[in-house]
Amino acid sequence: MWKECRLPVGVGIGPTLTLAKAANYAAKHIAGYGGVCVLDQEEERVRVLSQMAVAEVWGIGRRLSRRLAGMGVRTALELAQQPPGVIKANFNVVTVRTVRELNGQPCIGWETARADKQQIFSTRSVGQRITDMTGLTQALSKHAGIASRKARHQGSLCRVMMCFAASSPYDHYPVSKRVAHRFTYPTADVHQLTRAAGQMVPALFQPQVRYYKIGVGLIDLIDDQYEQFDLLNPSPNNISLMKVYDEVNTRYGNDTLFLAAQGIEQKWQMRRAFLTPQYSTRWRDLPEVRA
Repeated sequence: MWKECRLPVGVGIGPTLTLAKAANYAAKHIAGYGGVCVLDQEEERVRVLSQMAVAEVWGIGRRLSRRLAGMGVRTALELAQQPPGVIKANFNVVTVRTVRELNGQPCIGWETARADKQQIFSTRSVGQRITDMTGLTQALSKHAGIASRKARHQGSLCRVMMCFAASSPYDHYPVSKRVAHRFTYPTADVHQLTRAAGQMVPALFQPQVRYYKIGVGLIDLIDDQYEQFDLLNPSPNNISLMKVYDEVNTRYGNDTLFLAAQGIEQKWQMRRAFLTPQYSTRWRDLPEVRA
């Protein structure tokens, strides 16, 4: 690659996917490897992990690294030396798999290698400025629906949802507001997310402000496989309804089914007069040939 294209390439090889990622990090950032690192010896594994910050470990990131630092874990080697029981008690099964992988025990296959998003956002600039609470409620409900669909698609539940609304930064007096809502029970149910978004509208709305950018963010996600059910939950997730809801919208197109809170005539929708035709996914966009 370097000879033909002048593109620098780093190669990392290890017995597990996580160690292969660590080897690739070493090939690029640790002196002495010259772009190629193979972790086939215990001494090499210890040497690399001891020089690798825990935040650089695949699947850890900055948020988990701060929690690990509070436990005195600052390097990848220190993380690998933690007892799996301690990690499971303080984090989750995914982090336990990471610890086992750092010790050479394969736990992640190629089919599960893609990490889920830690945050999900849906945000757009509106085609017509929003100046009333009804329009703001509709726009936030629309984005809550989009974000909830993304969360269900990757099998996640939301514990904290953030809604924000802002005028243009080029306005004479730009305004930007955001409000967060923590759910008592994690959810990806579009009804619950939309209801919470509507409850945040009074805190976001300000008279005489012409809102230009609206959005919803799901910022604290957990895997729905590890949902803790509670008999006292007054509004449990309606899994069956959401399955039908998603199947209909997947088969017949987005917003075939939607909540009335989104509104019927959405004047604030983004302008798409010059949107590129969807030749491969929409029948009416197929070009016509007249012979």
